[in-house]
Amino acid sequence: MHAVLFQVDFKPDWVGDTDAELDQVVAMTQAMPGFVRATWAKQETWGVSFVVMADEESARAMAAGQAIPPEASVTFRSVEVLEIARDV
Repeated sequence: MHAVLFQVDFKPDWVGDTDAELDQVVAMTQAMPGFVRATWAKQETWGVSFVVMADEESARAMAAGQAIPPEASVTFRSVEVLEIARDV
């Protein structure tokens, strides 16, 4: 298995419904081929998501296919594909 680690920064003056936006992101993520599970975490100004995919090809496709529209509440800080060494 492989994972995609997304790090994002929240736009400080963004106005909108962040819960609804995250619901859309979750639905799109779950629909990706090879999806296994994912976790989203945040603090005041930034957040991360850790998306587990069945294989490296699926993980790389997810990382390459992600784009944030200009009207979104976040900007990408980084996107990395990682091999999962242990999963407990």
